[in-house]
Amino acid sequence: MKKLIAICLTLVLSLGVLSSCDVIDSCLVELRGTDGLEFYLLPDGTYGVAAGTAMYLDEIEIPATHNGKSVTQIVEGGFSGAKNLNKIIIPDSVTSIGYSAFDGCSSLTSVTIPNSVTSIGAYAFSGCSILKSVKISDNVTSIGDYAFSGCSSLTSITIPDSVTSIGSYAFYNCSSLTSVTIPNSVTSIGIYAFYGCSSLTSVKIPDSVMSIGRYAFSSCSSLTSITIPDSVTSIGAYTFLDCSSLTSITFQGTKEQWRSAYNRYTVGLRYGCI
Repeated sequence: MKKLIAICLTLVLSLGVLSSCDVIDSCLVELRGTDGLEFYLLPDGTYGVAAGTAMYLDEIEIPATHNGKSVTQIVEGGFSGAKNLNKIIIPDSVTSIGYSAFDGCSSLTSVTIPNSVTSIGAYAFSGCSILKSVKISDNVTSIGDYAFSGCSSLTSITIPDSVTSIGSYAFYNCSSLTSVTIPNSVTSIGIYAFYGCSSLTSVKIPDSVMSIGRYAFSSCSSLTSITIPDSVTSIGAYTFLDCSSLTSITFQGTKEQWRSAYNRYTVGLRYGCI
């Protein structure tokens, strides 16, 4: 198969038409499923995987094993920029999705993250602009910085109760996001975490959360109300800046706790939040 691809690419180069996709597409038409993937032996004896020549496919199934060893990792930038990819099957052997793993996969519409996965790296699905649904596994403990930033078609997300932290910019500019469920396991919401989620109408922050980063809900222009539990001891600057529909902020603690937690610029009163 590799020889076939090499011959085809040589032909394209000799004809001086490398910029045309027609010949390349005809060469890759026989690639299916796991064909063309690249595998990297990891220090623990398992394998990481990247797109390789499967970069051009619209559907990819990652195998659970390679050369008799488990495939446990989607490596850094493994499928980044695979613009044709609309379906990816991740096996339950994978435990981590690396930095920028699917960054810029602009045709990806849905993804199911299996229960074996414990970490979603920074920028993992950033810029997947037509990604509408994500099912996050029950064993993920952290959602990395920018993990779903720019996923402008994402409408809802349920974060499992295994997650303890939501990274900075994690859902930045997810402008179609209308609802989000934050479980009782989360202790911190990173800076800019939900910035620009302009369709988000309400958020319930659980009483496990202790800190909310600056600008976390800024520019959530459809947000009408929010309840902050008394567990929160730190609220960053401009957390609700430009929340033009926000009419109610309820803090469940005492006035003394509020004075201790909030930054003088927290609610952005001077900037038209409420």
